[in-house]
Amino acid sequence: MYGTIFCCCVVMGEMSHTCEDDLVCKGTNEKVPYFNAPIFLENKQQIGKVDEIFGQIQDFVSFMSENVEL
Repeated sequence: MYGTIFCCCVVMGEMSHTCEDDLVCKGTNEKVPYFNAPIFLENKQQIGKVDEIFGQIQDFVSFMSENVEL
């Protein structure tokens, strides 16, 4: 599926806090994002990518990295 362009975005979580220039988000969607998935703001501005995912499948938290300037 290389080269696939996705036409929509879904809400994946809410910002929890920052940690060493990374953004920590609490997942609110039942789907778990894949590693290196791009992360966007509501205005579709890319602010980073998924760097780490930890916790249970139903209650996960993820680190976002790169370009986090909120």
